[in-house]
Amino acid sequence: MQALNIGATIRLDFTRVTSWDEYHDVFVAAFGLPAFYGRNGHALLDCLSSLRDADAGMSRVVVTPGEVVLVQVDGLAAMPRELREAFIMTLELLSERCAAREQSSPIVLVIT
Repeated sequence: MQALNIGATIRLDFTRVTSWDEYHDVFVAAFGLPAFYGRNGHALLDCLSSLRDADAGMSRVVVTPGEVVLVQVDGLAAMPRELREAFIMTLELLSERCAAREQSSPIVLVIT
């Protein structure tokens, strides 16, 4: 088994998230998303897809191609179902986008 090369560690705390605005607030705070972030699923996917591109300016969190962002996720089960499903779908789409580019996902989750 290959060891993870962790370039950054962040925490997504969903324990008190009950709305779409709060959901996006968590990502803005944790990843340092830009002021022009569109606060929707497509914009979130674009930002997360750019975690290995320092020049993109899509996130304060940036890792090199060989690194990953270790993301601790708290309170996932407490979120409303539609928000939880959106989170899971975003991660699936991120994996698909990375696979199409013949890259691994820049995110590794630890769900508590």
